[in-house]
Amino acid sequence: MSPRQQSSSLFSRELMRPAVVASLRKLDPRVQLRNPVMFVVEVGASLTTVLTVRDLIGGTPGLGLAALLYHPEELEKLRRDPSLIKSAIEEILRFTDVTHSGRLRVAKEDIEIGGVTIRAGDAIIMHQPTADREDSVFQDPDRFDITRNPVQHLAFGAGIHRCIGQPLARMELQLGIGTLIQKLPAVRPTLPVGKLNFHGRMAIYGLESLPVAW
Repeated sequence: MSPRQQSSSLFSRELMRPAVVASLRKLDPRVQLRNPVMFVVEVGASLTTVLTVRDLIGGTPGLGLAALLYHPEELEKLRRDPSLIKSAIEEILRFTDVTHSGRLRVAKEDIEIGGVTIRAGDAIIMHQPTADREDSVFQDPDRFDITRNPVQHLAFGAGIHRCIGQPLARMELQLGIGTLIQKLPAVRPTLPVGKLNFHGRMAIYGLESLPVAW
């Protein structure tokens, strides 16, 4: 088959929908897909979850696939050993943390961090991606390594602000990226990484498109 090019993210509704619904049904056989465009998933009469197409094809899925495609040695590791998908997703979450604008807070009282005194009333920007590249926590933090374990990243926040949807997000990423690289073993990027177009809408950034061939 001759290579086909696709100028948008490979995480299409057609690819993701069956895998996500099938996996959700393993958790609860009552799961029904009520709306194929917005991914309205209903569990009996008790719970309805809306997963937008943007959630599935933007942000971390696209950036994660790009991270693998532009680090072919890591992609090859995953192709040879699909069991690495869990650690690969954790490294993707650390390496491509999409919440790039930081968290804005105001100090309630004086506190000293790293020899710097923050006074009550001072404005603070807590930048998660910087924390996820902290060399006192991660060895060689700017290196993308899918065998890095454990990965103590802050992609889902921490404490009382920790994302409650993280199990679902992890499942979607494991299914989407894991399935795609197994179904399309020859997938490869068609542009240098410097030619990719990124967006920074609101607090989340991602790719406008990821041109590939397979």
